[in-house]
Amino acid sequence: MNAKSIPPSLYNGIARNGRRVVPAVPTIRYAYAAQVLRLHHSSVENLISKASAIAPCFELGKGEIKILREPADFYSTLKHKILNAKSRIFLSTLYIGKKELELVAIIREALSTNKNLQVSILTDALRGTRESPNPSAASILAPLIEEFGDDRIEVRMFHTPNLRGLKKMYIPKRFNEGWGLQHMKLYGFDNEIILSGANLSDDYFTNRQDRYHMFSSDRITDYYAKIQSTVCSLSYKVQPDNTLKQGYVLSWPVTNVCPEPVTEPEAYKETATARLTSLVGPGSTVSEVKPRTPSSTLVFPLAQYTPLFTPENYSTEHAGVCATLDVLKDPSFKGGSWAFTAGYFNIHPDYRNRLLNTAAPGTIITASQQANGFYKSGWPSGMLPPAYTLLSKRFLRDAIANGKGDLIALEEWRRGTVGEPDGWTYHAKGLWVTPPESAGPAITLIGSTNFTRRSNALDLEATALVISDDAEYQQGLKDELEWLRSRTEKVTMQDFDAKERKVALDVKIGVCLLGDKLGLAIDKVHSFTLRITSSRRTHDLPAAQLSGGASTANVKEPSYRTKHYTKNQVQHHHTHNRSMGASDSKLAFRRGVFRLYEERNIPADDEYWTQFWQLPETASDVFTLFSTADLRRVRDTAPENLDNLILALCNHLFELRQHPQFPHPELAPAKEALNCMRVLTRIFPFVYEKAELEEWEEKFWWGPRRGAVSRANSMAASETADGGAEPQRTPSSRSTSSKIVPSGKPLAVELLDTAIDLLFFCGFTLPQTLEKDKVTYAIWETGVGCTQPIGTTKECEANKIETLRLILAMASKTMYQPSYALSTKGIRSITHIVSTDKRIVLALLCSLLNTVMKYNPTAWRVTYSHVVFNDPRQILVTYSLQLLLALLTYPMPQQVANDTNPDSQVAVPQNNFRYYFSKLHRTQDFQFIVDGMSRILNQPIQASNSYLPGSGQKHIRPEMMMLFWESLQTNRRFRSYLIDTERALDFVVLLLYYPLEHKTDPAQIGLVRMCIFILQTLTAEQGFSEKLNKPFEGHGSLPACMRTPAFSGSYADFMIISIYNLIATSKGVLSSLYPALFLSIANIAPYLQNLSVVTCTKLIQLFTSISSPGFLLANDSNHILLAYLLEAFNGVIENQFHENPDLVYAILRAHRRFESLADFNLEKGLEDIQRIKQKKDEAKKAAEERGEVKPMTQRPVFGPRSTDPTFAIGEDDEDEEKSRSNSIADASRIPLTSPSERDSSVGSIDWNLQSPPLRVMSEKARGKLPEGVTTPRRGSNASLASGMFNFASSFAIGKPDFNPTQAWLDSWLPLLPFQTIMTTIEELRPQVEEIMANPAQPLTDPQPILEFLRTQAEVKDLHPSQPNPRSFIWTELAVGWFESMLFGSIYLSEMELTNGAVGVWTGTHVRLFKIQQDTSTPTLLKPKGAVDFVADRLASVTLGLAQSKTPTEGQTPAPSAPTSPLPPSQQ
Repeated sequence: MNAKSIPPSLYNGIARNGRRVVPAVPTIRYAYAAQVLRLHHSSVENLISKASAIAPCFELGKGEIKILREPADFYSTLKHKILNAKSRIFLSTLYIGKKELELVAIIREALSTNKNLQVSILTDALRGTRESPNPSAASILAPLIEEFGDDRIEVRMFHTPNLRGLKKMYIPKRFNEGWGLQHMKLYGFDNEIILSGANLSDDYFTNRQDRYHMFSSDRITDYYAKIQSTVCSLSYKVQPDNTLKQGYVLSWPVTNVCPEPVTEPEAYKETATARLTSLVGPGSTVSEVKPRTPSSTLVFPLAQYTPLFTPENYSTEHAGVCATLDVLKDPSFKGGSWAFTAGYFNIHPDYRNRLLNTAAPGTIITASQQANGFYKSGWPSGMLPPAYTLLSKRFLRDAIANGKGDLIALEEWRRGTVGEPDGWTYHAKGLWVTPPESAGPAITLIGSTNFTRRSNALDLEATALVISDDAEYQQGLKDELEWLRSRTEKVTMQDFDAKERKVALDVKIGVCLLGDKLGLAIDKVHSFTLRITSSRRTHDLPAAQLSGGASTANVKEPSYRTKHYTKNQVQHHHTHNRSMGASDSKLAFRRGVFRLYEERNIPADDEYWTQFWQLPETASDVFTLFSTADLRRVRDTAPENLDNLILALCNHLFELRQHPQFPHPELAPAKEALNCMRVLTRIFPFVYEKAELEEWEEKFWWGPRRGAVSRANSMAASETADGGAEPQRTPSSRSTSSKIVPSGKPLAVELLDTAIDLLFFCGFTLPQTLEKDKVTYAIWETGVGCTQPIGTTKECEANKIETLRLILAMASKTMYQPSYALSTKGIRSITHIVSTDKRIVLALLCSLLNTVMKYNPTAWRVTYSHVVFNDPRQILVTYSLQLLLALLTYPMPQQVANDTNPDSQVAVPQNNFRYYFSKLHRTQDFQFIVDGMSRILNQPIQASNSYLPGSGQKHIRPEMMMLFWESLQTNRRFRSYLIDTERALDFVVLLLYYPLEHKTDPAQIGLVRMCIFILQTLTAEQGFSEKLNKPFEGHGSLPACMRTPAFSGSYADFMIISIYNLIATSKGVLSSLYPALFLSIANIAPYLQNLSVVTCTKLIQLFTSISSPGFLLANDSNHILLAYLLEAFNGVIENQFHENPDLVYAILRAHRRFESLADFNLEKGLEDIQRIKQKKDEAKKAAEERGEVKPMTQRPVFGPRSTDPTFAIGEDDEDEEKSRSNSIADASRIPLTSPSERDSSVGSIDWNLQSPPLRVMSEKARGKLPEGVTTPRRGSNASLASGMFNFASSFAIGKPDFNPTQAWLDSWLPLLPFQTIMTTIEELRPQVEEIMANPAQPLTDPQPILEFLRTQAEVKDLHPSQPNPRSFIWTELAVGWFESMLFGSIYLSEMELTNGAVGVWTGTHVRLFKIQQDTSTPTLLKPKGAVDFVADRLASVTLGLAQSKTPTEGQTPAPSAPTSPLPPSQQ
């Protein structure tokens, strides 16, 4: 009887808390639990509810689990099953004993006898190679691979990513096993599997007691086969090598598609997480089942893969075990009983606490010292048996203290004495729970886990929770428990006083010293000394064998041909194919979906397949009735049916496209073509998400076709009469035994070409009036390349939407690859489209571009209509823009496979879409594009000035900004047009609006980053920088977030003030973007003229902030920002001195800041920080004494609001006298040396530092410092500033936990570009003071000074410098970020179903980016959900931009990390 799975309606999601999986509030229907099981006790039903929310669930029938008793039974069954296996064997174990030659011989015999048998073995790499070059598990298995080939037997060895680098290099064997092992024990044969805790070695076959449960279920066996296959794909491969003494080598196959765990552990774990999360969660095998008769068993596989998960732990074992033990605490469970056993009694504290709080009587079974494998062994392993005895004693003592002494009994298992004749060891672990009024245990835990901290943190484990009302199985559990207890003896507190149980003093001391870490410490000692038990995982066998051994040799490629119907036949056809609007039709379609995975090997020529294009009425029908669970189940359990479904859909779509009368409502209905595309769109993401299908995908989609129907075979040719000859059908590409009959194009190429043709198909997507040829590559809209409209209809636009959605789905494989793979592997579907013929490229490029640019979201719209109604035009525009971006921005891979010969490579073609887009040159085209972009991007600004906030639509703005960026960097003429026509100035406002508006919105951080990088790109253009001097006259119409009171100035003033406000009010969330913002100012500095007083004030405030000791010493990279700003000052002084008197005067007034920086040293800096801290503490204390303490007010800070040090812009240091004014004009009469301005500046800063502890260095540490660097010794009277602070600055942009030294300071301080500024101050300051001392001048009139600086002032040896603009540099990291942002936007747009999307990618396991749920309350205008675009790492790349010059066509990027904070010209 096949196993069934619990319906998805019976559980909800899993809430994840830290590194532990916590079941969400269960929603299981108790009626269903009662239907499946006759256990009506509330605690059992609650357990089923919780378990259903944690793990996959399988339902078994009566007699499908067999319990083995002794090691000899286990070994004899193992041998029998291996010898009689028909299709597959998979064995997961910690190790195979190096002397198990008989077991190896049995495997060899099975392989020799059965030529169709596939064998997969998974062990641990550390344990399995421990004895090398002497005989080991690897060496005894390698000859099998050499004899039978790795296509029939595969041996994999898992290596933990925790052991790497120096640890792996220097920690000796045995001891290195303490960092984690592959500990699963899975022994599968065809459709049966044994779950156990036993390894494959002699003692486990003879005299080491364990537990063994054999499940006769194809679905459970398939599930664990997938688990092992997945871990195998993350493990090393054993390959024979007779040139080595050990006889083998461990290799990392390229098919693993992830880096090695010992070289790139984080990337390895990211791949492992993506592959395993879909298997361990509750939805991995879930689908609906028919009602079963009573006497059933539920099996919940619990997984423990903590070493493989990042950043969250998706393991389910801990949550499952806790949920099971919670049953014991239920007050209603008092009439039940339980028993728990563990060979090593250092159980996890969470399990221990639950056992101690039981409400029902129970028994703890543990090994006696004489049954412990370490009994009377040497140090340190000899300490383990008494340590376990001490832990047992403490457990019993705590039970008595907790009032449970009468409920909990402790028993020790013993069978002889280990090391003596007939002496056994004890290795069993598990749980038996007997509910009230039950004849025997109805709940058990069986598997590899030892229930320890180590099992929960370091090892791979496979355990199953079994809940059963099968009387036969309950009796088996009862007999199993009684069999174990037949050799146990009850232990009381008095027994621990016996001599043989006395614990030595050194053991007690060790236990006391280790405290809470005792469990992990004991586990470490275990790994150092014992052959720890447990194994797991399965091999990726051919699809047919994974699904139960059924061959796919008879899978044929269907070729459904649409027949000419007579009038009566047409009437019958319409009567038979009713609309999906009827509930019975929807039910029929749903039943058809069930059949896909419930019935294996559905014939390719079965009429069953026609329902997929005949029954659905809308895309919503397909996406609603064909659920994600259905797709995964048919993909994983019935792959041959998925093959046939895809082939049926593709061939029918091809035939419809070739039909001479398509689209004809009766003979070749458009509805059928649409349904074919809808179902294919539904399937593609779920094929892409499973990395193991990549090889199949390459053969099935891109390999030679077998008898496929090509375009040359017109449907009309075969439709001479009703009942004509059936088309020939040959096996599908998944079969390996059939003869390949190439038909030309691979299936994917044929499908892409067909979809593109359908975008230009008269009567389908183009008006029927155009019909010259059925496929007419006419541009859809007027605009670029088209001046005559061709017209359209709502039906044509709806068909375009469906077709574009299919192409996007095919291109979405990008979402399921890590970003680093894009530049090397590429996406074959996109590669094919962008390298197609010129005529098709131009038609599609112009059609998509014009459709987007002509869209006006505000035309003929009712306010807020987008919230209530779907806009089909908006959906078309969204898909058009997304596909256009996917094609334009696609990075061509380094190598491209040959479609006609997959084993060969061809030269990398160019991206024709990008190439022809770069050739646009007509002014009217650029004007058309710019108008379209502005119309979309300006909408929020216009809406913000409305009395109806939020009335604007939020769609496609990020994508439109991407297109603007792509246009800038792709088309040089477009850049020139923007600058020459001054339209670039309009975009300056937009590029600053979005960061200011969304600076603290995590969901919009990608858009903010992009705007800042585009701004940096624009400022690298000289013409643009010069245009910024134009007066900005539209300031009054700006949104409130952008306005500056009484603003009067140029676009340059507006840009600098906006950058200042962005830094000052973003709360530090944009710290990684500070370099780009400062570089933008430095880029435009040489061309700035007539900067306003306010702008100059802001620049000096920025300088004051970033030159403060607390900022410079907070991080090893913050000084780079200072270098950029000094470079900006130099650019103005050297190139525009007389045009910017206000800035020169502001620099002169802040001369002490510059002079102080020039004389800066570590001791002085630390003293300043401490002095400021003391002053603030004193002021606060004085205020408290006077009762004047006021609530703290929020300040704009660079860093995120936290307890970490942060600073604010715009307020004075509290230890300094306030500046009399923030205006240069108001302070014009104050001498530059006035005491009132000492150590202050125009617009100073406030440090909000916590007092970091002074750390005096030890003598050893002092000896390691560079020569010449001195530090105070212990007990010296050196000043506090001589110490070293450990700054954890939230606004820092470099390494955390940085300790500044004088040597580090000397490495960059002399390189700062001070000379121009200091020369200016030295020469002009005396002259300005002389003017200020003139009593004839009005006190508050700065004009004489400004006039002097504008007309008369001269600085010796001051010459115009060569500008050094830095544009944004595209690295592989930046390309990956951009692609993640693009496809993240595509993913998000499909989640907003109220806008007409269908959720193409919703619920799939993407790898390119991460999905972060929005914790805020959903609203009508703010749907829930956001994409975390993982781009913070761009900070390190952005810092390297200082090395690059102005970009030109074909520019070579600079190194990613600068060796100096200065540009090359000044190094």
